[in-house]
This record gives sequence, C-alpha cells and structure tokens, in this order.
Amino acid sequence: MTSPSTYYTAPGRVRDIRVKIGDTWRPADEAQKAAYIAYKSREHYYTETPYTHENDVTIFREDNDPYMATYFKLEGSSRNVKHPIIDMNDISIFLMDGVTGRGSRDGAGWVNARNYQAWAYADFVYDHAVRKCYMSKYSTYLAFPAGFDHANVVTIDVDDIPPNIIFSVSRNENNSVYYERNDSGGSRVRICDNEYARVGFLGFFTRITMDVGMIIEPPGSVGNGDNSANMFCEVEVPPLIETSVEADQCILCYEYVKNTKLSPCNHVISCYRCIQKLSKSECPVCKAHIHSISTA
Repeated sequence: MTSPSTYYTAPGRVRDIRVKIGDTWRPADEAQKAAYIAYKSREHYYTETPYTHENDVTIFREDNDPYMATYFKLEGSSRNVKHPIIDMNDISIFLMDGVTGRGSRDGAGWVNARNYQAWAYADFVYDHAVRKCYMSKYSTYLAFPAGFDHANVVTIDVDDIPPNIIFSVSRNENNSVYYERNDSGGSRVRICDNEYARVGFLGFFTRITMDVGMIIEPPGSVGNGDNSANMFCEVEVPPLIETSVEADQCILCYEYVKNTKLSPCNHVISCYRCIQKLSKSECPVCKAHIHSISTA
C-alpha cells in the first residue's frame, strides 16, 4: 500500500477530513481517515476509480469523474449507504498571477482556498444544483450584482469574515467547478479538491500560454487610453464561439474559444469578450505591455 506520507499537505495546514452523516458534518473516524488518506495518496497517473482500503472502507467519486464529489461506503454493509467525505484543507483555487512556491509556473498556480470558499465548494459539490449563489453573514441585498439569484442565496456558515462577500458557484461543461466573483467583469476562478485534476489543469494552462502561434496580423495602431479594447486592429470583430474543449477555451472565462492574439508577446489565450474587459494594457500571463491585439 502506498505510504500515506505521499498525501501532500501545504505547510502550516493540517488535514481536516470530514464526513457528512445525515445533515451534519463531523470529523472522520480513524478508519475513514485511513481509507481517505490512502485514496488520496495514490499516484496521480490513473483513471479515476474507486479505492477499497484493507479496513473495507471504499472511497470513490461520483461517476468516477475527477471533478465530482467524493463519498465513502462500508463494503459488506447491508445498507450499502454512501456518505460524503472531504478534506476541507485540500481545496484549492487557481490564480493566474502572484503565485510562488510548490507547483507554480510563471506566477500562476493553485493556492489554498479561503475558509468561506471551501465551505461553499463543499456545499455545492454535494448538491445537484446547476448554479448556487452565496453570501457571507450580515450581507446587504444592496450589494448583490445584477442577475444574482436573490431567492435562493445561501448564507455561508463561517464566522469572522466580513459581510458582503458575494459570489456564485457553477460548473463548466466538463464538470470542473468555478466560482464567479462579484466584480465588474464577473471573473471566474477554478476551485478543485483533486490533486490529479489540479496538476492536469496547470499543465494545460502552461501549454496554452507557451503557445505563441504564428504572426498572422500586422501590428495595428494603438488607440487612445490604456484599456486593451482600444488596441484591437481594424479588422472584423471575431465571433464568440462556445466550447467545452479545454485546449481551445479562453483561460479567463473557460466558456468561449480563444480568438485574439496579443502583440508583441504573441500570446493566444483569450476570447474577444474577455480582452475587452482588461483594464490594463498588459498580457495577463507574462505582463508584457500590449501594443496591439489582432484576430488569432
């Protein structure tokens, strides 16, 4: 059996493995912990499959999907009931800049989710809702953005966080989870509790941001102001095409095909809609100053 020590825990954090029995989350018992740690300690080069520990506790993800929720059940039990199990300190969000240390690449990488983000993630993945809206305690409805689901908003049961923390959680077409911030751009941030999936996405992100492509448009004249929308070359605006293929997705919204090229860095990472929302004339990946933007 693989040693549990291979199950990485970030410095300064301890495992917080919990199970949900009925409507109540509680600390996992020793048998549940042992099975979950061994499950998480497997090499990350496998197709998602159930894992049965020598103590007969089986850990598995719904539909064997790396982005779906994790459960445990006791083999041989006449009830054969599954229960949620998760490490609340092994939930991470993906940031595109400012990340250093283990696993980061050029400033991008996975970092520990804040406690309220982890709470919302656990609430969402064990529900079958398409989208759920969350707010911190004592938030005012005046802070809600347009289109927010006022009727079904969930109050985050975490103390000592400021009011008016408001966001929604949903899934991409491949079932990966993201939360959408309450900001002017409605920016999306991936959130995940599966190291195998996290490593895969970081590799995917690195590949697409290193792909400089071909120069197919001459530099255009820079418009007035510092907003990148002013720098688009005088050509037909590219269409917005939805896609669920990660290799083709805009890294900012994960919704549309990336179809713009930044010059002079030549990064092809975003759709035209997201490029328009950039407030600074710099590449989100390499931070190079953008001279012009053309169709990819």
